[in-house]
Amino acid sequence: MFVGEICTLLAAMFWAVSLVGYQLYAPRVSALSINLLKNTIALITCLAVVGFAQLQFPMDSSMWWWMLACGAIGTGLGDFCLIRSMQLIGPQLATSIQLFVPVLSIVIGYFLLGEALSFSQVIGIAMCLVGVWMILQGSNKEQKKADPSDKSFLIGLAIALGCTASFTFGMVSMRVAAQAFDIWSGTIIKVVGANAFLLCLKPFSSQILGQKKHEPLFGKARKVPLILFSFVGSGFGLVLLTAGGKYAYIGVVSTLASTPPLWLLPLGVMFLGEKMSFLKTVGVLIALVGVLLISVPGLLG
Repeated sequence: MFVGEICTLLAAMFWAVSLVGYQLYAPRVSALSINLLKNTIALITCLAVVGFAQLQFPMDSSMWWWMLACGAIGTGLGDFCLIRSMQLIGPQLATSIQLFVPVLSIVIGYFLLGEALSFSQVIGIAMCLVGVWMILQGSNKEQKKADPSDKSFLIGLAIALGCTASFTFGMVSMRVAAQAFDIWSGTIIKVVGANAFLLCLKPFSSQILGQKKHEPLFGKARKVPLILFSFVGSGFGLVLLTAGGKYAYIGVVSTLASTPPLWLLPLGVMFLGEKMSFLKTVGVLIALVGVLLISVPGLLG
């Protein structure tokens, strides 16, 4: 019972820890290089257990395309944009914007898939919007105090919103295809799709996201920490998230997967020196209550 929910929540916690690690050890490393590393670690982790697990691959070719698309857009493009937006606007704000993912998932389910929308979910969507607005207002005030002419904030915000769209597509496509795969084979196909997309993007990444100058991936004794954080966030995280998509409803999965801001609030203050203003803190809490209402449709009757 609650296997999918527990797996997804653990994935979110592991992902939050790895995001802090990337900011600590690789704040100026190419976002594409970090993503290729973490996805490769995830692939190695899955292949290491192939000899001990009976893999399940579907006969329907459309399921393969759905899972590959989930990897390319949801994992490849989504994580790429998330890490780059973190480098520009910080982990707290970049991940807080991803609270829109369960909102978009519910809206897509209502308009395109004919799923019911309860009163609790409507209130939850409203609370998420209010919460993210408060987070943005708090971040805007901090940004203006720091440097009013700095355009990196708006660029980072735009990239973070692109990440939101990518993650939403990834959640929906994963739910469509996850039932046809077992946990390990699904993660393998997803990671292959992600790395294929990133390798195609590599020649254009500097022009697209403006990261023209960056440090080498394994410079300054960061090799072991980055591999370790990649193993925690992706080696375990992607497998757990795939399990969540297989055993829990998409609304619940997208909701629990959007909780890294909750874990990043204390982690960012303790390890990254980020400020936890009153407005941002209240905004995150309001949005998380909204996320709870979205994930439990009958909570308010």
